[in-house]
Amino acid sequence: MTFCDLNKVSVSSLNRHAVATREDVGIPKAHCLKRHFSSIFPECHVDAKVLLYDASSEEEILSGHPDFVLDCIDNIDTKVALLAACVRRGLKVLSATGAGARADPTRIRIADLRESTNDPLSRAVRHRLRKDHGIDGGIPIVFSLEKPKAKLLPFKGPSGEEENPSDYQIVPGFRVRIIPVLGTIPAIFGQVMASYVVTQLAGLVVQTEPLVNFDTDHYHVLHQRLIEHEELLYGTSMEVQDRSSLGKQVSLAKYGGKLDWGIGDAALLPFNNALCMNLFLEAIMFVVDSDSGSYWQLA
Repeated sequence: MTFCDLNKVSVSSLNRHAVATREDVGIPKAHCLKRHFSSIFPECHVDAKVLLYDASSEEEILSGHPDFVLDCIDNIDTKVALLAACVRRGLKVLSATGAGARADPTRIRIADLRESTNDPLSRAVRHRLRKDHGIDGGIPIVFSLEKPKAKLLPFKGPSGEEENPSDYQIVPGFRVRIIPVLGTIPAIFGQVMASYVVTQLAGLVVQTEPLVNFDTDHYHVLHQRLIEHEELLYGTSMEVQDRSSLGKQVSLAKYGGKLDWGIGDAALLPFNNALCMNLFLEAIMFVVDSDSGSYWQLA
């Protein structure tokens, strides 16, 4: 294994380092991780490189055709360059996106880069890869469906007044201000990445869940559009309005309630068009057995 990181362990980053302690502050992260791995599995060969990925270090880092490349870079320019190089070299790569300002581990997903939502970092990377390298997806990423709960913190110098962050950059273009991080979330990102790589190398096919990221407001907008569509075509939205009570039943059932209708009733419900039918089927994807209260899913 090869670990590549230019940074050193800092006090501010200890909350999200699974292997670093206060004694490791000031030690290069790559060396810290190598020591930890060696204590667990001494037979493992670990090459720790304290350097920044760029065009000049590409050959040193990516030579030898590694089985997998795990990208955990948070700088857009460097991230885009590494992903483009992996695609050009035909290397398997898994990219981690923004874990900062998130708090819900149940919203973490693996998907193609083109499918990510609510993630500013992956959106910027996707745009740059398409614009600068003609790459439109095909790269698996780990990301969160959760909207970031905070933005970059204001940068204040020793005097307490706002200062220019670029004046404090060690490397040009790298972020100085920080995003608040809940330490458990980056750790779960890492566990997800490890599981993905191990199953991929073992040839084990894992079917990930489809991306569904509609909130209540989104469904309300869709419902209103459907009402307007039905009124425009048929002069009435009565049937759509009647379905709203059914939707509420389904929503309650998903959280422990019970439905007072059976599957056979679905055949008795008239629909004006395929759009209305599709939205109805989407609404009843999860149904609760009225006798046992158990969940099951329609195919």
